[in-house]
Amino acid sequence: MTPRVESLELATVRGAVAPLAGAASGQTVRAGLLLRVLDARGGGGIGEASPLPGYSPDTIDDCRRELAAIDPRALPAADDVDTLGWLERAVGASRVVAPAARFALETALLDWLGRARGVPLASLLGGPEASRRRVELSALVADVAGARAAYARGVRAFKLKVSEASFDADVELAAALRDAYGDGIRLRFDANRRFDRARAARRLESLARFAPEFVEEPVPTADLLAMGRAPVPLAADESLAVARAWPALAARCRVVVLKPTLLGGFGACLRIAREAAARGLAATVTHTFDGPLALAAAAELACALPAVVLACGLDPHAGLDAWPRVAIPQIGAAHALSSGLPGLGPVADALARSAG
Repeated sequence: MTPRVESLELATVRGAVAPLAGAASGQTVRAGLLLRVLDARGGGGIGEASPLPGYSPDTIDDCRRELAAIDPRALPAADDVDTLGWLERAVGASRVVAPAARFALETALLDWLGRARGVPLASLLGGPEASRRRVELSALVADVAGARAAYARGVRAFKLKVSEASFDADVELAAALRDAYGDGIRLRFDANRRFDRARAARRLESLARFAPEFVEEPVPTADLLAMGRAPVPLAADESLAVARAWPALAARCRVVVLKPTLLGGFGACLRIAREAAARGLAATVTHTFDGPLALAAAAELACALPAVVLACGLDPHAGLDAWPRVAIPQIGAAHALSSGLPGLGPVADALARSAG
């Protein structure tokens, strides 16, 4: 008998965190939802919806409302042949549209299916070899001490936040890192669309002397699409979530930054990654200060991508403090990898216990 989902359960997690950085700058509380899917045989899977306030297009209330309204009887039985096709049909039948909620449902369904088949989530997405792949981690650093600590554990890709307000200090930090490590590290910069349009070209010229791997989102999406030839490789991040911006962004950017919570899950990320690879672009995967389950799922996705995968921004972060403290075997000292165990492995087991 082909297994089917029989019921769903929702739980809320909320907690205080140290002030977050980047797109979540200053936030001191993080919240998310855990979605469990269960079958008649006692099997189950778990997913996470943690939209980032002020950044994600959806809210936790949107996700709760949509996930609570799913009729499990409408979800198709698992397909033993076309996993991704089944996943797309299931999400369509659920009528869930909020990106973080879609990610939660896809994760729960794949965790359930992987457990039923005895297959890691990465292998469901990318074939057997995906569960044996290791992907480098990058580290977000704000000072030389942070870079030194990351370097000591094997990280060689450093991400620096840059803005108009702090640009001189940002350049000083980049220079200090180049002086300390030379060509033994890769630098990348993230402006979070904070460069002034009139000065953006000069700012990029200033960063070019550090031979950056890429510069993310120097200006808002419309300006990014209108930019001429840039002196550094550019990366599209939040612009990927802007309606009709992709694939036009492929003409301006050399890298796509995939955030499953923002883009709507594995299906959306894999589609962009396939199209990016066909155009000769590279990909990387990062987070929106999600909880441990979403971080583990993003690592499994990174291992399954059909593209050149650059070091991924999946280091543990301050947002995890809002969640039960659990081990995430997908995140090593300097690499992301599949747990190699069915579904999402131990992190899903631990969170399922904490939720119920």
